[in-house]
Amino acid sequence: MRYFIYILILMPVSLRSEDQNKAERVDLKAIQRDYWANQKNSEVEAVQNRLYTKTHRFEIGLFGGVVNTDPFLNVRDYGMSLGFYLSESIGIKAVYFKDSVSYSSAHDTLTKVNNITANTNFPRDYYGGEFSFNPLYGKLSLLGKSILYSDLFLLAGGGMRGTESGSIPAVTVGLGAQLYVSRFLSLRLDYRLIYFKEHVFQKYPEDKIGTDLGARTELSSMVTLGLTFLFGL
Repeated sequence: MRYFIYILILMPVSLRSEDQNKAERVDLKAIQRDYWANQKNSEVEAVQNRLYTKTHRFEIGLFGGVVNTDPFLNVRDYGMSLGFYLSESIGIKAVYFKDSVSYSSAHDTLTKVNNITANTNFPRDYYGGEFSFNPLYGKLSLLGKSILYSDLFLLAGGGMRGTESGSIPAVTVGLGAQLYVSRFLSLRLDYRLIYFKEHVFQKYPEDKIGTDLGARTELSSMVTLGLTFLFGL
């Protein structure tokens, strides 16, 4: 009889202990799920967190650089751009640059040795429109002291290439990078290819100056460095 009473007393205690253990096991699994869910969410937020935003904002750019074209010419360019971002990754802009041209050392040697001049066609300027696509965004550590924000982008567009012999349609493609100094100011490096067909006219000898030598295909490369300013909402 005494043992039977002990069993009746201890049974509820044992049942409560089992229930508590089950409850603790369930709580542990729930805590684990919450932990990993929070970790996943925090990673997504960290990747998408931007110090600046470009969507529905305007951008003004000022730049200067060099153009690799006819080996008998040295070409430098400077200009500006005005753009608008449809989203964080897609933008449109208008571009204009002016060329500063001089003869290269190769032309000076040609003139000095052979007493002739090359049939060059001086580039004058370019104006057109471009689409930009920004597929990559990242953060860089500067000596472990500060974080720099950057964009990598692709370019494609078209416009008019002004030359000594006239203006002709041109197609441009390129790529580049922006390094943001602040939410409004960035450094920008662009590399473009400019494709067009130009007419070349005879420059030597004197009795044939101005003779049309026909059209030729020109593929110039241009590297520019500049500043961009974001404004608006």
